[in-house]
Amino acid sequence: MKTLLWKELAAALAVSFCALSSIRVAQAAPPILNVSTDLEQLPGKYKMANMTPNIFQDSTPLLNDAIQWVSHYNSGNPTTPYTTIKAERGVYYFLLSPKSLVAARPKW
Repeated sequence: MKTLLWKELAAALAVSFCALSSIRVAQAAPPILNVSTDLEQLPGKYKMANMTPNIFQDSTPLLNDAIQWVSHYNSGNPTTPYTTIKAERGVYYFLLSPKSLVAARPKW
């Protein structure tokens, strides 16, 4: 009798574990910052014009500010950090030279 009870209990546990293993906890997808559409919606000092493709606009400061926003956001939201910055397909102009970017970089 005891052996039969243990077999039934083992079978019940096996079924329970199989059912539990198929349950997935829904995780929110990490946010994506689209610099062509989302920059005008950022809060406070980070709000800026969107990077528009195919027009003659210096995108360097906009992309730099977008990267600063992502860094700021991620420091306060480590469980749902931005992992991607994207832009609409097109041509973007970066007019500042790499030398001026290095000079403008904050000293950490």
